[in-house]
Amino acid sequence: MLMLGGAGADNPRLPSPRQFSAAIGQALTNGSFRWYAGATSLVWMTYFGFVSSSTTILQDLMGQSPVAYGALMAVPALGYLSGSMLVKRSSDASRAVVRGLGPGAVGVAGALVLAALGVTQRPVPVVVAMAVTFIGVGATIPFTQAGLLGLELDYPGVAAGLFFFIQMAGGAAFSALVRMLGLATVPAYLAVTVIPQIVVTVMVLGGERPPSRNDIMYIIGPLWRVGLLRAVIGACRHSGH
Repeated sequence: MLMLGGAGADNPRLPSPRQFSAAIGQALTNGSFRWYAGATSLVWMTYFGFVSSSTTILQDLMGQSPVAYGALMAVPALGYLSGSMLVKRSSDASRAVVRGLGPGAVGVAGALVLAALGVTQRPVPVVVAMAVTFIGVGATIPFTQAGLLGLELDYPGVAAGLFFFIQMAGGAAFSALVRMLGLATVPAYLAVTVIPQIVVTVMVLGGERPPSRNDIMYIIGPLWRVGLLRAVIGACRHSGH
C-alpha cells in the first residue's frame, strides 16, 4: 500500500480567484447541492442547538451535577452514532436514511409530547427523546455527504468547503438564535431545538430528492398507522397554545 502513488486530482492546480468564484456560483446554482447543504445544515442546527444548550438544560434548569451531566450527554451521542452507522454500513443510503429518519420522527414526537405536557422534571426522558431524535440527525449527515460527492462539479473541493461552511454556520447561527430567545424552561428548549429536524424530515419524506417514494412509503405508512405522525402534529398544535 505504501508503494502506491497519490491519486491525481481532476484539477491539480489551485483555482484562480475567478475560478473560485465561478465554482462557488456553480455550487449555489445547483439544486441538488442546495438541497443537500440545506438538509445537513438543518440537522446540524438541531444537534448543535441542543448540545450548546445542554449545560443550561441539564445543569442550570434540571440541577444535574457535572458528573451526571457527562453521563447523560453520552445518551444522545449514542443515538447520533447509531444513525450514522446505519447509513455508512448500508448499500442503499437512500433507503437507510429513511429508516434513520423514522426513529428520528419518533424522537421528535417524544420531545414535543414532553414539552407539551411539561413532563421534564427528570433528565432521563429528555436525553432519551433527544437520542432517538439524533438517530435521524446521524443518518442524514452521511447521506448528504454522499450526495455531495455524487455531484458533477468543476471543483469538488471548493464545493465541499462551501458545503461544510454552510453546515457549521447554520448550526452556529441557530445556537445564537436560541440564546437570543432567552428561553427559560426545558419544554421551550425542546420545542425550539427539534424544529429544524422536523423540516428535514418533511424534506426527505416529501420526496424532493432521493430516497424514492417507494422508500418513503416503506416508513411513512407504518408511522401514520401507529399514530406517530399524528402525535407530532398534535403536540405541535398543543405547544402553540
